[in-house]
Amino acid sequence: MPSFRNRSKWCPERNRELAIEAYVEALEKAILSHDFTVTHRRNLTRDEQRALENLRGYDDIIIKQADKGSAVVVMNKEAFISEAKRQLSDSEVYTSLDRDPTQDITDKINEKVRECWGKGHIDDKTRDYLLVSEDARPGRFYLLPKLHKPGCPGRPVISGCSTPTERISEFVDNNLRPLVPKINSYVKDTNDFLRKLGELQRLPEGAILCTIDVVGLYPHIPHDEGLEALKESSVTYGGMDEGEWEGSLGEDIATFAELVLKSNNFEFNGKHYLQERGTAIGTKMAPSYANIFMDRLEKRLIRDAEVKPQVWWRYIDDVVIIWTDGEETLKQFLAYLNNAHRTIKFTSKWSREDIDFLDARVVNESGKLETDVL
Repeated sequence: MPSFRNRSKWCPERNRELAIEAYVEALEKAILSHDFTVTHRRNLTRDEQRALENLRGYDDIIIKQADKGSAVVVMNKEAFISEAKRQLSDSEVYTSLDRDPTQDITDKINEKVRECWGKGHIDDKTRDYLLVSEDARPGRFYLLPKLHKPGCPGRPVISGCSTPTERISEFVDNNLRPLVPKINSYVKDTNDFLRKLGELQRLPEGAILCTIDVVGLYPHIPHDEGLEALKESSVTYGGMDEGEWEGSLGEDIATFAELVLKSNNFEFNGKHYLQERGTAIGTKMAPSYANIFMDRLEKRLIRDAEVKPQVWWRYIDDVVIIWTDGEETLKQFLAYLNNAHRTIKFTSKWSREDIDFLDARVVNESGKLETDVL
């Protein structure tokens, strides 16, 4: 795996090649003698510039990017902390710790990395890349305001940068990502969604367009189900026989994934926490892992449903379906979805005329689908 290598610090010795050295010296002289004075115009007025500089002096506000769109949100700091504490008080998802467990987690991960290397599943350079250094630190918890939701709740994010699990999460994701496009319901992006729509023929009379959103998918994935889905996908989509799983690299990847899930410690407002359920937005393997979990869940949901949708497509936690059996049975199907799993719940919207999905609006014109990019 050539991408899993520590960055080289090698630098060639000076004066090894006189011709190259002469060129370097001439280039350095030309650069250093260059006049870097560049005239420019401000794109802000002086009052706007002063206002931005004054913001630095305020310690009672928090400035964050909105969860969706390109808006910048200025929030009252106390309200931001209150919303964070509200979410962190969910004892099924988060546990408050009396100390920082980062060093214990570092030791545990390094032990598993060396075991994987000892079995010959990774080479020396990959081992060195995955080993956690002594300067690892806890994750940082923050919220992205959901302006499109009543009450402006925050989407919880845990930054994985420089944490003990950062690199093993990257390693897991590198192995899971190729499996995701093989999922039957998989939608890559808006263009992929529009392409799929273009392949449909006319819709039956009375067809209903429906979008379904998973409520807080990432923190609501039970570890046992997510890891079982990971194993099943490695066998189903990875071309691996069931008997090949034990002792394989796939089993090591599942072990690393479990470490990422169960070692997700972080800090907020001077306190230490551990995420007990689900995965965090902010760790690299999260989107692939969530996709694979939903693949397993949706297969069971559709298989066991009395009436099934004509189309079920999904972009991570956003689903679009085409329903052809009437509004009452659609309501029954949506109620069935919300009673089929202990932690995974759904919200939905439907219409016979038009719906919004990802960055597109879909209009049903007498059975013919028209689309507009929002």
